[in-house]
Amino acid sequence: MLDPACALLVVLLGAPPESEAGSVAAAERAARFALAALDLDRAGAAVAELVRKRPDLEAAAAPLREEVRLARAAWEPVRAALEAKQKEKKPVSLQFARGWKDPAKPAPRPYQVLDLSGCALRVQTQGAKGPETRSVLSLEPASLAALASLATVAVPAAGNGAARPELREGLALLLLFHRGPEAARQALTDPAFPADRRRALEEKTTRLRDLWLEARLEAASKRAADHAGAVPSPPADAWDDLAGDAAELIAAWRKRPDYAAVRPALRKLFLEAREAALWALPIERLVHAKEAKREKGLLELSYDFSSEDQVQDFRPVMGTKTTIEWVKAQKTLKLRGEARLLTGSPFRGKLAVSGNAASFNAESPNVNLGLWTDPEDCLSSPPGLAALAALRGGRRDEVDPGEASYFVLGMGLRLDKTLLESADRKAKSAVQGLRTFLPPYLREPSFVLASGARGKEKGLFGGSSDVLWSSSAAAAIRGPFQFTVDMDASGKLQWTV
Repeated sequence: MLDPACALLVVLLGAPPESEAGSVAAAERAARFALAALDLDRAGAAVAELVRKRPDLEAAAAPLREEVRLARAAWEPVRAALEAKQKEKKPVSLQFARGWKDPAKPAPRPYQVLDLSGCALRVQTQGAKGPETRSVLSLEPASLAALASLATVAVPAAGNGAARPELREGLALLLLFHRGPEAARQALTDPAFPADRRRALEEKTTRLRDLWLEARLEAASKRAADHAGAVPSPPADAWDDLAGDAAELIAAWRKRPDYAAVRPALRKLFLEAREAALWALPIERLVHAKEAKREKGLLELSYDFSSEDQVQDFRPVMGTKTTIEWVKAQKTLKLRGEARLLTGSPFRGKLAVSGNAASFNAESPNVNLGLWTDPEDCLSSPPGLAALAALRGGRRDEVDPGEASYFVLGMGLRLDKTLLESADRKAKSAVQGLRTFLPPYLREPSFVLASGARGKEKGLFGGSSDVLWSSSAAAAIRGPFQFTVDMDASGKLQWTV
């Protein structure tokens, strides 16, 4: 049994102090992550906090304090030069490293500096559609050094010359923590850089070659949270810069064995940033609709097909023999097959479609709408599938409406005549004899509501679909008709013909 006096002593003493190596490692990580985000004050505070808690580690903290000093000595003249150019409203020649959207390495070109906030440098070049935001540390080392040489303010312990070894070493450290070892090595190509310091920095670069990945991910995640909470939301180019961070991290991280562990976070970061970037753009740059309105979280697109370019928003579904034609004389869209509106899955929460079916075969108009489908979904039944299923007594697996992931609304749906033409004489006779007993949607034009689940056999009459409701429409659809379908994420459906 523990003696009460010993128990009291344990409580008073508390947990044993963290080891010297552990304390220094924690401070190094915090300071270097801050340097990767160009938060020099936070980096300095991490060193100061280490010494405050452990005065005995003053000597052990000296190398880290020197890293922060060198980084500040390199960054301050770069910052001063960019802010001066912004104030003067004069262009400055810059060269960025190749980004995720760049087809090739960008050449040096004159940029107008619009804003500098932390790592985010907002610039615009002549002839561009709009501003772009890039990390200031995505500038090539030569551009960073050239900017430092333009600085007109004195920076303590740094000087103003681009050839100063301290400046080069500071730039190499910042690039190591922000972009990785290759960028850091590029900063040390100056032959005037002392060989002994080059070797020491090369050793550090090799030892910390993967630190930048975690540092950038942490900084990007924080920036994403800040962007999401900002009112008003940041511009499209700021979100695009964030997506670029995620794309660069994905490309570099996938070579590591721990990629699977971070892949979900990186994918989420990239997709949410790209979605926000697209939403922040003027909608006219994204669609070819006659009219496009966006307000209160709703996007309204109107197509009257008065011009051929509107047809560009309708894409054939992969794997189908679909034809999409603009009929100039009637100013209409002629569609045979299966098509999707826009690319990807741009609609969420609520989806409403209104249209006018101007011309069709009255016996089987077959105007069908699929809601909440994915780009990979193909809902058209291959010829002969339904007839063969009927002949063989095949029973499709019914889909639980609670698990349904897409819905198909058929107006004038009917068993295609090609199904009978594809069957042999015995099969044809059997199907014709069964017509009286077949469901309405197989023997005459009908209204049909079907549901399906992704990841299974596709096709309205295939193994993944379930007809939830059908009603004869033999006398209801005889000429051009208008329809409206409105469905929200809760499954509430309104359908008017």
